[in-house]
Parts: sequence; structure tokens; C-alpha cells
Amino acid sequence: EWVYSNESGDISITFTLEKGEIKPEEVPEVRDVLSREMKRLYPASAIEEKKTIGDGENLVSTFSMDIPLIDGDCYHLLFLRAVREGLVIGSFDCSIKEKKQWQQIMMQILETLKETDA
Repeated sequence: EWVYSNESGDISITFTLEKGEIKPEEVPEVRDVLSREMKRLYPASAIEEKKTIGDGENLVSTFSMDIPLIDGDCYHLLFLRAVREGLVIGSFDCSIKEKKQWQQIMMQILETLKETDA
């Protein structure tokens, strides 16, 4: 698992590799299962946007929601991508105040995710 954040920790991105076999076309179904679970955990928060970007082997499925926290609302974006070794599950979090700026940046980042030959 990889976690990257700014110095204050209020902006972070994580990546986790779940090893196993998954086809790119199965990723949206996994996203839907995870979004239902997040909705169960945070019933007051609506799933804002579900989408799949890219094509072929480069499909990335996402959903986002605003989550109420003690120190203010958090924008949460979850993303998934099939890779040779399994499924990359990632998340991005920032304060609701920075949501608009980071939404665009994160979509640009996700559109460029590629698996390289190691």
C-alpha cells in the first residue's frame, strides 16, 4: 500500500494492489459494490458521480462523495484499475473547500494511468 500526502495531511492519495485475476470490463461492477458499501457506511452522503474513463486495458472506474467529518466535510474519490497482478484500488481525499480544483486535476491524473513493463 502506498500513501502520499501533503505536509499537513489534509490532501492525500492512496494506492493498494489487490492481487488476483480481474478483467478490465469487470472493474465497474467492483466499483458499484464498493460504492454501495460506502453509502452504507455514510448514509448521509450521496454518491455524486460514477464513471468509467479510458478504453481497452486502460479503463479506470471511479465514484466520489462528500463525507462529513468532525473538522469539516471531505471530498472522497475512489478509483479502480485492472493491472496484470490484480486490481489497483486508489483513493483521493481533500477538504470540500478544495474539491473543485482537485476534481479536474484528479481526472487528468486518472486519464494518464498506464501499466508499464517492469
